[in-house]
Amino acid sequence: MAVEDPRIRRLRSDLDRMTELKARSDLIDFEVFLNVPGVPPERYVVSFKCRGIAAVDAKRRPLYSEYHKVAIYLDASYPSTPPRMKWLTPIWHPNIEHKEPRRVCIDNAWWAPGRSLDHLVVMLGEMVQYKNYHADPVPPYALDTEVASWVLWAESQGILTRGVPIDPREIRRPERVRAASPPQTNGPSDQAPHIRVLPD
Repeated sequence: MAVEDPRIRRLRSDLDRMTELKARSDLIDFEVFLNVPGVPPERYVVSFKCRGIAAVDAKRRPLYSEYHKVAIYLDASYPSTPPRMKWLTPIWHPNIEHKEPRRVCIDNAWWAPGRSLDHLVVMLGEMVQYKNYHADPVPPYALDTEVASWVLWAESQGILTRGVPIDPREIRRPERVRAASPPQTNGPSDQAPHIRVLPD
């Protein structure tokens, strides 16, 4: 009996855990993409249906959005290193770049190979909700200094209050909230229902 490659086993475990997370959340959905048939996905697009700040207006007032998306790439160095990520929708958060390349800051002290993809996704959702953010000018420094400056100002004005999230709902509940269903697909009908095959 052949022994499964540890990386393939990890990718398959991540897909299982993400499917379970989706079954325990009203706020998360995701799509997976596959380049090699029979190999678990290395690319995800995760959607959050929760309140976050998309931008600020000319008077520095927050403009809110209820829908956010991030692309997550589990490259060859994963899980030794964190996934690569790019935010796909407008976002205003000190630890996510609001301009290109729209990277997401993951504290290296937080990440470890034992961290699973679903835990990362919950953390990202809590970042959108402003349950999780770091704007102070001390290590680990904010990734987006323009937004960090605004956050500190907004706190001084009572627009934001630490410990009071923009959206207080739980990303993941302890119980399933609906039957788990396969992720959405736009792929050909002869592929597995949760996989989208991308061209070379």
